[in-house]
Amino acid sequence: MKRGVLFLGVLIILTLLVWNVYLVNENKRVVQEREEMQIKFNAREGDLDIARYDLLTTRDSIRILLKHMDSVPVIQRKF
Repeated sequence: MKRGVLFLGVLIILTLLVWNVYLVNENKRVVQEREEMQIKFNAREGDLDIARYDLLTTRDSIRILLKHMDSVPVIQRKF
């Protein structure tokens, strides 16, 4: 009886140790995956900032171009 309880206790302790090692390794993997995803997110956020800047400068260029086109006389042709 005592042997069975002792064996069961040792088995539970070993199982908990293996489970603990598994969880530590899984945590390391998840942390590494999160860091990789953060790097990708930062890169995409940088791409969005560049695209946003390009859109703003394009908008400003179009405004300037339209302002200058309004001051240029248009030659109309009669057919």
